[in-house]
Amino acid sequence: MSGPPAKDAGDVLTAQEKLRRLYRGLVRLPVAVLMADAEGNIEFVNDRFVEMTGYEPAEAIGQCLWSLQCEKAAPGPGAQLQETVLAQGGWHGEMVNRRKNGELYWETISICAGRDENDKVTNFVVVKEDISELKRTEEALRASEEQLKAKEVELREAQRIARVGSWSWEPATDTVYWSEETYRVCGFDPSKGAPSFARHGDLFSPSDMARLKECVDRALQEGTPYQLDLLMLCPDKSRWITVQGEATRDAEGRVTGIRGSLQDITERKRAEEELQAQRQLLESVIYSLPAAVLITQGSELRVKMINPAYSQIASGREVLGRNFPDVWPEIPALKDIFLKVLETGEPYIANDQAYEISRFPGGPPEKRYFSWSLYRVRLPGDEGWGLLNTAWETTERKQNEDALLASEEKFRSFFEHAAVGMGRVRFADARWIDVNGAFCRMLGYSSDEMKAIPWPQITHPEDVDLDLIPFRRMAVGELEAYSVEKRFIHKDGHHVWARLTLSLVRTAAGRPDYEIAVIEDISERRRSEAERDRLLAEVQRSNQELQQFAYIASHDLQEPLRMISGYIALMERKYGSRLDERARTYINYAVDGTRRMQRLIDGLLNYSRISREAELVPVDMNAVFAVATANLEQRIRESGGRVTATPLPVVRGDEIQLVQLLQNLVGNGLKYRKPGASPKVHLSARQTGAHWLFAVRDNGIGIERQHYDRIFQIFQRLHTEDEYPGTGIGLATCKKIVERHGGRIWVESKPGGGSTFFFTLPVGDKQEGAELRPPAKDAS
Repeated sequence: MSGPPAKDAGDVLTAQEKLRRLYRGLVRLPVAVLMADAEGNIEFVNDRFVEMTGYEPAEAIGQCLWSLQCEKAAPGPGAQLQETVLAQGGWHGEMVNRRKNGELYWETISICAGRDENDKVTNFVVVKEDISELKRTEEALRASEEQLKAKEVELREAQRIARVGSWSWEPATDTVYWSEETYRVCGFDPSKGAPSFARHGDLFSPSDMARLKECVDRALQEGTPYQLDLLMLCPDKSRWITVQGEATRDAEGRVTGIRGSLQDITERKRAEEELQAQRQLLESVIYSLPAAVLITQGSELRVKMINPAYSQIASGREVLGRNFPDVWPEIPALKDIFLKVLETGEPYIANDQAYEISRFPGGPPEKRYFSWSLYRVRLPGDEGWGLLNTAWETTERKQNEDALLASEEKFRSFFEHAAVGMGRVRFADARWIDVNGAFCRMLGYSSDEMKAIPWPQITHPEDVDLDLIPFRRMAVGELEAYSVEKRFIHKDGHHVWARLTLSLVRTAAGRPDYEIAVIEDISERRRSEAERDRLLAEVQRSNQELQQFAYIASHDLQEPLRMISGYIALMERKYGSRLDERARTYINYAVDGTRRMQRLIDGLLNYSRISREAELVPVDMNAVFAVATANLEQRIRESGGRVTATPLPVVRGDEIQLVQLLQNLVGNGLKYRKPGASPKVHLSARQTGAHWLFAVRDNGIGIERQHYDRIFQIFQRLHTEDEYPGTGIGLATCKKIVERHGGRIWVESKPGGGSTFFFTLPVGDKQEGAELRPPAKDAS
């Protein structure tokens, strides 16, 4: 094998050249380099060492390496450092050293001990670097960090005191940061971390969340800051918070997130709500007051506020925004009063002051009374002083007071000149407080004599208790008024019947004060009532005689008629063949007379039996009509007539008598028919107020007007027995039945044109007849 090619001698650097290059490199290194021998004597320093320490090479070479380090060196004094280097073979650390000019500086030192093959120290190499600037930066940073920590503590305390928390949000990672105070404000556990923005929907109502999201979107898209008041649904309780937010940006200005603050404003909100409620309550009270309220501002007296009551007082006038004197130009003195109160602060109060002012612009002036007050008040903000004016129009009250005075005067005049007796009685001693002339004349006493006598002493002994019991009840307030009829004792001793109407008069506190009495002399009425009672007794006696007569007619008179009729019948059977035509005619006359006499007695008996003693009950007039037409069926058939009716009501009455009523009226319509014509009778009813109006219409011969009243009288007939047989009691019976039911009966007719008999029956208390019902069927 051949070895490497031999180099040119010129290409090989000499050891001396290498050392020179090494030396130049060490001299120019940017760090300080020192070299010392085995004893630590400095043999070499480079240029950077000179710059750092200020010592020239000549001043440093030969010095002891260990004596050049400062006493602040980390390992300790030089001897200790030397031991450390020798023991460990080197050392690296920081120390404070001193320049030649005495200035201290920080440096890093690396010391390395060189050794030979026998591990014997041959030299030391030291590399130094000035780190004073770095130390100053570190110190500033450390101070800044400490200051920052202090500021953070202060900030946390400030947030705690102000209840203001800070927060931030990075949308890219949905990272939310909350400060300690934010956790406290929101009532969240810090150990569980802040909720993500996606979970914020659980913390607010949908409407509030929509507002928040809109502001967040604008902040992210446009960088627009925002501030919102929101109701936060915290875990422990709901809280009102104010949230402020602004965008955060990177170095290029791009929005990267949002940061802001959060403050608990619950107390403020409650205070605002309470203040608002108080303000609303105050406004409600002011606007609801019946008194007029007006507020003016400044010396111009500009009207700031009025309530509806003031608008009524100043009807039709422009008030708000105007100067007060311009509202009431009719009262120029008001301006001076207002300005004086505004200047001095002394209130002004007026009662029932009269002003000549119109009730509407352009209207006629009239005297109106007002009570009003004026106070100086401090207006809100910087509006200064104002005036509060309250007013009540008392015109009506004053007019009422004047009217009351006039009324009292009129009452006094009426009291004194009244045609009936009047007086006032004390409860304490039952004496008259005052009496009028009519009462004095009624009993023959003077006014002073009447006042000296308690009323029981001028009352008939039998009537004292009649009046005394209600008098005592009224004295304790249990009775407000009562009436009584009693006898007074006239001064000359005779009795005076009087009707007393008494009313309680109370004090303003509501306690019984006295009673006022109105006394009416009813002596004449009492005499009339006595006469009436006498006449009633006479009528009752007459009725009893009529009933006795009816009894006699029923029993005593009918017996002779039966006997006459019987003997005539026997005579006809025994001697009939011997009698001539004239005798037979006489017998027929006698028989017919007894029959007519029998019908007359029966009709009179039925008439006398109609009384008011029977009980009135609901009666269906349709059923009554059916019974009446059934009773007349033979007559209807023989006459070829037709009887009809519209739906009829239910009334209160006596069914038997009502059947008799309809039977008589319908029977008359069938009886008094025109020759050659078939009779038609129609019954109808309609309600007129408190009565049912019935109409029985026929197509008969009719009645002359002058006979309208006569036909309802007993035994009154318009036709002979041969023309139309009858007793003359039927319509009198109808009249008595209708009047017994509380109604009336009359006729409307035209000779040859038929007649209509009208009668009324009262509607029952329970409106039994309010519904018309159809009749059973027509009778023909």
